[in-house]
Amino acid sequence: MKRRTLLVLLFLGPECLAELPPQQDKRPHFTLAVCDQVGLNSEVLALARQQTEEIFRYAEVDVTWIDLDRRSQCTMVPGTPNYFAIVILPHGPDNAVTPDAMGSAPSRAGAFPRAYIFYNWVRMMVDIVERKDLTTIGQGIMLGHAIAHELGHLLMPERTHSLAGIMSTRWDRRHWDDAVAGRLLFQKAEAKAMRTNLLARQR
Repeated sequence: MKRRTLLVLLFLGPECLAELPPQQDKRPHFTLAVCDQVGLNSEVLALARQQTEEIFRYAEVDVTWIDLDRRSQCTMVPGTPNYFAIVILPHGPDNAVTPDAMGSAPSRAGAFPRAYIFYNWVRMMVDIVERKDLTTIGQGIMLGHAIAHELGHLLMPERTHSLAGIMSTRWDRRHWDDAVAGRLLFQKAEAKAMRTNLLARQR
């Protein structure tokens, strides 16, 4: 696939989010367990965390991010209820239906839904849309939005992709610009669906 025509399956997200919704006493909340199988630069992972938390904060959902230790096979802390897991892999599977996808969410049901991020495609997308001197920042932004997109699938298992917003499928430079500017987010109906589903899980 030629670089000049590449459009990667996925998402993208904000660096600065203005006018966040007001805090509420009982906002939906979930725990996110992140298993980094790549060994990412700490700056990239910290920025990805910031991006993910801000995207969900705008959707009026609170996130508790837990970094799992890959040296202990990313074992989850015992007694953590109803968490969602993201596994960051160096490469996507060779037999992927869409080999240029940045992620996949095959395990959407049960108490511990799980999704995967394919970091080789995260890097490739950033190489296309961002200057070389901003690669680290770009990868953090892209990774945070890849994670948010896949979490969207886990939190809304009854929905697929949308035509606009962070749950869109394919992206070009305009989507990246919106992501950096903080304009690429969940749509209102998607945010409402996630809140409803989370509150149902917490009962």
